Amino acid sequence: KFTGNAALSASFRMYDLFVGFKIFFDNFLFGIGFDSTSYLNIQEDYNQSLLQLDALRGNTNGIISIGIYFGILMFLYIYMLFNQTIYKDKNLIFLILFLSLLSEPLSLSAFVLMFVLSSIMVNPKRSENYVSS
Repeated sequence: KFTGNAALSASFRMYDLFVGFKIFFDNFLFGIGFDSTSYLNIQEDYNQSLLQLDALRGNTNGIISIGIYFGILMFLYIYMLFNQTIYKDKNLIFLILFLSLLSEPLSLSAFVLMFVLSSIMVNPKRSENYVSS
């Protein structure tokens, strides 16, 4: 909802998207790391006239947050999220998780990291050297 009553949530999310992209592209290679004070200091430098905010706030977009923290390694995170090995239907699970992460800062929660880190597990039945007894 962008207009009328209770339109502030959409404005906050658009602001987070705008500021997140600016910080991501300014720190594309290495990101800014996990230091929340550096994020707030960088956020202070950008124009906040979109919302007339009195206080600085964190980013609510999980995918953009990963880009801010890690820089270009965000694409590795997305690739690993797609190649999860917990469920067989990779496309559906990726779509659900990706869309969920666009609106919530859950990208470093244990639940989501379980899917990301499952992509590095080796399934012995898929291995070429697997010998069935």
